[in-house]
Amino acid sequence: MSIAIAKHILLTGATGVLGRELVPRLFREHPGARITCLLRPDRNGSIAERHDSLGSARDAGRLDAVAGDIAVPHLGLDATTRRDLRRSVTHVIHGAATTRLDEAPEIAKSINFDGTVRVLAFAESCRNLELFAHVSTAYVCGDREGLVLESDLWRDQSFLNSYEETKCRSEFEVRRRSLDLPVAVFRPSIIVGDSRDGRIASFGSLYSPLRHIAEGTLRRMPCSAEARVDLIPVDYVAEAIARLTARKCAVGEVYQLCAGPGRRVTMKHLFGETIRIAGNGAGPPMRFDPGGLRVAPEGTPPRLRVFFDYLHFDREFSIARVQEHLGADVVSPPADFVTPMLEYCRRTDWGRRSAREEVLA
Repeated sequence: MSIAIAKHILLTGATGVLGRELVPRLFREHPGARITCLLRPDRNGSIAERHDSLGSARDAGRLDAVAGDIAVPHLGLDATTRRDLRRSVTHVIHGAATTRLDEAPEIAKSINFDGTVRVLAFAESCRNLELFAHVSTAYVCGDREGLVLESDLWRDQSFLNSYEETKCRSEFEVRRRSLDLPVAVFRPSIIVGDSRDGRIASFGSLYSPLRHIAEGTLRRMPCSAEARVDLIPVDYVAEAIARLTARKCAVGEVYQLCAGPGRRVTMKHLFGETIRIAGNGAGPPMRFDPGGLRVAPEGTPPRLRVFFDYLHFDREFSIARVQEHLGADVVSPPADFVTPMLEYCRRTDWGRRSAREEVLA
């Protein structure tokens, strides 16, 4: 008679935008599981403080944290910790990465590619491994246009930045190991705030140009008003990953966690809502300049320039596999999630206010 092995999940990237939403859902979808978070010590607080911010009191006894770093050999774990984890870990969910689009190539490689190789090596040493789940990105497609399928990876594309290239190479390495490891790949598009109340842990990525638009310092876009972008609320991404990592059907699959064909947001709607909710309608009107493709407007801050690259390509991401395995209700966000996202930005002054100040505002 076989003996059931208690689930033990090792999670990297637990304190990131997605990781914070993932932890409580993993507890729900993996009843009785233990979760160990690999946390890199930094100036934002001690390991104990960051661990305490992740789970509820109800789950405290099943949530552990170990100090480590995917950018150093052996994940920065001492020999005893490595030995203990190798004996008990059944699931590795690798979400740690640098998502800065303008990251220096050598830093992006060290974290995104080399870090993934190190986590894979650890997973290969786990004697009871059931799943290695890798959080990739839909933008491994680089500069491709048209419909991007889950099976697509290398299609002679060029990459817009170091993030895309290192994530593509990382995913290739993960999929190459699928003959020896039970792997699953998850590709979110652009993650935004919770579909219900707009909450998000960090205001990076898309939020930077939206803030400049809200404040009136950016009102010209080198694209058509009908240009579209694929946005996906963080709760939908976390929900899909939590559910699928609890199912055997995930092994060997690639899931694109995106809005999907026909559900992208137009620049006209996104920027118009940004101005309306900010209450800055009296400022300069939004100008769309399709003839200015690939030309950043004069005075654009350097860190915003990388955003404009994403306005020049028309592509949609197939979500057929995740719909087949979970159903459309889980992976298709409500039509109006942009409004709560932007209202949360206004209430928190684009992250300048704390959560407590937001409630009192």
